[in-house]
Amino acid sequence: MPFTFLIGQISIFSAILPISPNLDVLLQAVFFVILVGIGVSGFYLLPYAIVADIAEADERISGESRAGIYYGFESITLNFFQAIGYLIVGILLSDWSSFTDWRGFEYSLGYLLWGPISACFIVISVLIFWRYVDADPLKKKLPKI
Repeated sequence: MPFTFLIGQISIFSAILPISPNLDVLLQAVFFVILVGIGVSGFYLLPYAIVADIAEADERISGESRAGIYYGFESITLNFFQAIGYLIVGILLSDWSSFTDWRGFEYSLGYLLWGPISACFIVISVLIFWRYVDADPLKKKLPKI
């Protein structure tokens, strides 16, 4: 995600292969989308495993089963932060600044900044995940022999 500032801004493949600048940018975009898809697929494939770990940890601490609250709460917070995300993307993609790439095309500077900004939020969420989610509850410390 932080590399959106570079994707399409430099000629990577056309410096090596005899291809057009437009194909160069297309190849960069394809590789970028593949990498981003691999990175975010975990949450979209297994979203309930994360919430189940949080609910199980709370049940161990409190002694009460409140899993339904966590599943309902997840959709409320997800919808709220998606709305805020749309607001941020709208501000970034507005015509508040214009940028020209190496091919001479003009576009908003927000197209370059959305990746580094979203990478900051991803780092924050990963830190929260590492702190509060037991990703492997079956893993136990073995006694020393």
